[in-house]
Amino acid sequence: MVPACFEEVVLVDFEFNNGERNPRGEGNRPYVVCLCAHELRSGRKFRLWRDQLLDLKAPPYRIDSKTLFVAYYASAELCCHLSLGWELPVNILDLFIEFRRLTNHSGDPQPPAGLLDALDYFHLDGIEVQAKERWRDVVLRGGPWNAEERGGILDYCWSDIDALLRLLEVIPIRNFGCSLVHGSYMRADAWMRHRGPPLDPICNDLAAHWGELRRGLIDDLNLRFPFFDGESLRLKLLERWLIARDIRFWPLTLTGMLKTDEETLRAMAQRCPEVAEFAHTTITLKKLKTLDLSVGDDGHNRCMLSAFRTKTSRSAPSNSAFIFGLNAAFRSLIKPEPDQAIAYLDFSGQEFAEAAYFSKDANMIAAYESGDPYAYWARKNNAIPADGDKNSHRAIRDMYKLASLGILYSMGAATLGSYVGVSTTRARNMLRSHHEMFSIFWRYNAAVVDAGIVTRELRTVFDWRMRVLPTARAGTLANFPMQANGAEMLRLACCYAVDRCVPLLAPIHDAVLVGGPISDIDDIIATMRDCMTEASRAVLGGPAVRVDAKKVLFPDRYVDGRDGSVELWDTTMRLLAKLKRGAA
Repeated sequence: MVPACFEEVVLVDFEFNNGERNPRGEGNRPYVVCLCAHELRSGRKFRLWRDQLLDLKAPPYRIDSKTLFVAYYASAELCCHLSLGWELPVNILDLFIEFRRLTNHSGDPQPPAGLLDALDYFHLDGIEVQAKERWRDVVLRGGPWNAEERGGILDYCWSDIDALLRLLEVIPIRNFGCSLVHGSYMRADAWMRHRGPPLDPICNDLAAHWGELRRGLIDDLNLRFPFFDGESLRLKLLERWLIARDIRFWPLTLTGMLKTDEETLRAMAQRCPEVAEFAHTTITLKKLKTLDLSVGDDGHNRCMLSAFRTKTSRSAPSNSAFIFGLNAAFRSLIKPEPDQAIAYLDFSGQEFAEAAYFSKDANMIAAYESGDPYAYWARKNNAIPADGDKNSHRAIRDMYKLASLGILYSMGAATLGSYVGVSTTRARNMLRSHHEMFSIFWRYNAAVVDAGIVTRELRTVFDWRMRVLPTARAGTLANFPMQANGAEMLRLACCYAVDRCVPLLAPIHDAVLVGGPISDIDDIIATMRDCMTEASRAVLGGPAVRVDAKKVLFPDRYVDGRDGSVELWDTTMRLLAKLKRGAA
């Protein structure tokens, strides 16, 4: 039930498409078609068409601290607010988030969570799927709409208001305060969808020529790594190449073939520099059959960010539509506009810090607070000298970093050995070292798994819940506190950022992209860093996670620098220039 402290409770739904010129396209801010709203305390109802909305300087309903704004996947409605130049509501109850929390479980995939799915779950009547699709198509077709169509669209919009009311009456809300914290994040989600990262116009050329570029990249790669026959990777050729170079511990399938999935290729690239270019380029070529970034007419990358979609509540935007879903090389498409700058801020060692502070393991806390927990472990395990660090012993330190992350994912000795490129015996010794050094963490880890099995549920500090199925793997349960609370940490930082008017552009797992005028970017970075630090303290109960930042000023472009991205970008630009010269 809705607390009595709210003087007004307003249910809101908009209909919109993606722009007057290309209503079915993607990447543009919403072109608002109509609004329906129902204020429950007074019974007032609103059914307003676009021309009426454009005459308003503010919403026709209250959005102050005494009002509760109720919607289903609220960032869509909030994006419409921003497109109309309206302020955003203070208190948001998002019934999509509530339904996802209710049905979230430890398996894959997650249950569908559309509005009609929620109605079906509670055995409530709603608009027929065919009717919903028909009217949605009418909206997406774009105008002009005749009088009958306008009436039908408004009725269709109002059917969602009816659905919201029925859901609000039955959906369990166990912790209203946490629900408002989660709902508040949808303001940040809306701002990020409203702004979006700025992209270099060259992305249009890449999309137009991607088929030829892809073939050119394969041909270029084959000059140094001759494993391809056309576009097909020949595993026997790869195997011979590995044997000739004495590259060992490449993971195998159950049938004894070399694994070439993304996880294997990334792990091999990290521990074996000789295969890094091959591995990262192959990942890109496998994933990018076409280049379909969602880009607006103004050159900004906007797509649905899919908040709360994973079991740990992380956002899960489309890898093909979202610039940060692409290989690191193509993130160099991000380029600030004239007189503007962008900055990338990320939590440093977030998962290790959470493991340390949640478990209260003094050794693990000391490792994190040393500034480099992976070199710390390597030193304590006598893998590098007492004065060794990531500069003097980069390869070993990076191996311990990879091992640390693998161990947090509950890898056994055999899997860990393949992951970091050592024998099973050596991996077993690393595991034993980790257990001995961080024994309190391992007791905490076992307690988390036991609690999940016994109570059939795990939850975060802000009450995101995961129902534990009988088939749940111990690793899924053990890793939940780090991943799910990490998601809470980033969301809370974004909520603080909205309150302090930080121009958010995009969320990236444990990081955020911000932007603004060059003259303001240092202040923006400082404020965002404060937001992230405060959010980490709120989640961890006092301690803070370090925050790293890098900025890019016009006319420079964003450079990730990992995974051979610079080389792949340079090769792609060289091939593109050649193609354009040939077409001229």
